[in-house]
Amino acid sequence: MTEREKMVSGELYDPTDKELEQFLISPAWMYVKYI
Repeated sequence: MTEREKMVSGELYDPTDKELEQFLISPAWMYVKYI
């Protein structure tokens, strides 16, 4: 399971993960957050 999947599902995740960092600065985060 990726750190992004953990974050979205509410599990503990590593906020310093590079893939997650890129995801959080992209517009996709807003789309996922408000659905």
